[in-house]
Amino acid sequence: MDLTLPNKNKTSLEVVNSVYESVLKYYPFLTKKELKEFKTKAITTLQDKTEIENKPIRVATTLISLLNNSHADIKLYHQQQSKNLPQKLFSHQVIKDALYIKIPHWVSDPNISNQLIDLVSNSLSKINSIVIDVRDNDGGNSNYAHQFASIFFNTDMIFGKIVSKNFQGQLSKKPYKIHPHLSIYVDKPLCIIINGRCFSSNELFIAPFKVLHRALLVGTKTRGGSANPIRFILKSLDNYYRVRIPTWRFFLGNNTRPIEETGIEPDLYYDKDDIINFSIASLTN
Repeated sequence: MDLTLPNKNKTSLEVVNSVYESVLKYYPFLTKKELKEFKTKAITTLQDKTEIENKPIRVATTLISLLNNSHADIKLYHQQQSKNLPQKLFSHQVIKDALYIKIPHWVSDPNISNQLIDLVSNSLSKINSIVIDVRDNDGGNSNYAHQFASIFFNTDMIFGKIVSKNFQGQLSKKPYKIHPHLSIYVDKPLCIIINGRCFSSNELFIAPFKVLHRALLVGTKTRGGSANPIRFILKSLDNYYRVRIPTWRFFLGNNTRPIEETGIEPDLYYDKDDIINFSIASLTN
């Protein structure tokens, strides 16, 4: 989705204040202590008036970095960036009676979930197991990811919770559920290959399989991040900057710490080049 580009440059002070106020408005600080620590550090940053006047984007970036959240950032923006999505939705092959699927990104295209569901459904009579490889997948559209995941579950199940701010600015908690597909249920043995570059919506795809023990997770710990971020554009000195601020914090299963602090651990740690064959063998064994 393209963002609205403002016509007017903001002053240096307006840039910094806009970012600071947006963080306070949208970011769900989990405790009063967390909020207080942010404000204390922010006040120190905001005291340097010369830096604000001469380098407002640097100051705004410093404020964002205080959240210590990988989804919170400021980057130079070009309109064509929103169109730079991977062209290939996924690839697949049958290896030793296992359907192997590689998904590089959860693109905002309904074809990805529909085609994946068709692929699995049409392959069931020819395979004994399924391996889904989401290494290096840094997210995208979690709705389509969960549409595909739905065929592997046969009942509504909670796999975590979301903490966000309501309209009154208060923290609100709600369970995060996976819903089963209306007509398809696949109960084949399933493995998901993960690594440290799995991030964001991709981790929301992985999460129900981990918590509900529906798949064997093989690989290395994921990066840790889920944000449903708000995005807006600032114009400063005739340059456009995209600001991104998380609006929720996801907790995996019954964890008391958000996923940014925990990531998702594999069931079997493995980081060798033959990880695909290892995963298939692990399901067989």
